[in-house]
Amino acid sequence: MIQQASRINPEEPKWGHPNYKDVIRDKHTFKESLPLPYVTYSDVYGTWLFFQSAPGIKPYFCSCQRKSMFNFLRMNEICPTYILTKEESLLRHFLPEELMQKVEQVKTIDQLESADIFQKGLCHKCNYRVPSVRWSNLQEHSVFIQHFGWYFQQRLLDYGIDWFGTFLVDCCPKHILALIEVDPQNSQKRILEFSRKHNLNFYFFESPLEFYDLRPEFVEIQ
Repeated sequence: MIQQASRINPEEPKWGHPNYKDVIRDKHTFKESLPLPYVTYSDVYGTWLFFQSAPGIKPYFCSCQRKSMFNFLRMNEICPTYILTKEESLLRHFLPEELMQKVEQVKTIDQLESADIFQKGLCHKCNYRVPSVRWSNLQEHSVFIQHFGWYFQQRLLDYGIDWFGTFLVDCCPKHILALIEVDPQNSQKRILEFSRKHNLNFYFFESPLEFYDLRPEFVEIQ
């Protein structure tokens, strides 16, 4: 039987409405109507979420997250933004420290493929459910992005695109690659002009002027 798409259409949040959902804040784990009902979300504007049958036991990721996690590790290897020690498992990128003893060690990207941390049909997307909290409450984000921002970011990674502008040519769709202008000499200038025009000050730089110090990997196709 075909699931009705209306089940995953989120409502526009209205303060005081019985269905109002707050943005993710201090509490990150919620019990929801999913195969593994305890869902742990990453922090505000995060990407990853995992599922458990009860708090404190072995966590699992939905199988549909495998590709995005794999591509994230590939891009982080090219442009190390999130750095682990040699002793740490690569799963530390996706799980909190207190749960690392519950899962196997993954020391290389290839080991992620066979790691026993994935199960089919666990997530909201696969079960036609809306998350119990919102990814964002900013008006410039659509109602869909406000509710499904985690999955939107994962889809970007599926396409080999990260939030710092790194691209994996071998898995980025051709219709997206066709829109990308490769211009090493002017990339930093374009980013600076864009940030000034929109009065941006990204959290990982103290001021837009620091875009001049960006390594080319962050803004050009890999």
